[in-house]
Amino acid sequence: MSFDWREYLQLAKKLAGQPVACVVEGEYRSGVSRAYYAAYCYARKRARDQLGFRPSHKADDHWRIRDFLEKHGQSAAAKSLLDLRDARTTCDYDDTTSTDPALLLLKAICDAQDVIEGL
Repeated sequence: MSFDWREYLQLAKKLAGQPVACVVEGEYRSGVSRAYYAAYCYARKRARDQLGFRPSHKADDHWRIRDFLEKHGQSAAAKSLLDLRDARTTCDYDDTTSTDPALLLLKAICDAQDVIEGL
């Protein structure tokens, strides 16, 4: 079934404390996105502060951090970030997903945790 993008507005209202109807798929999709950014921003900060990564603060940092981690012996973190980025892209842009969004969220949480604990 195609995602009803209006759920994101309902979720925004819910986060603002306004009463809304159930927005389950929107919450799952948003959770995948938040898991990605938790891992990405944590990895970027750790790589900058401890390994000398110099972020450009542009969109290319998303692939640059993965490449940097790979070159610095952090292949597992780089792979998890790639998987998270793919899931986030699916959840943020695709009308439908080949995997249940609830399962995507569970995997995203595990991948994000792996990145954070592994660095």
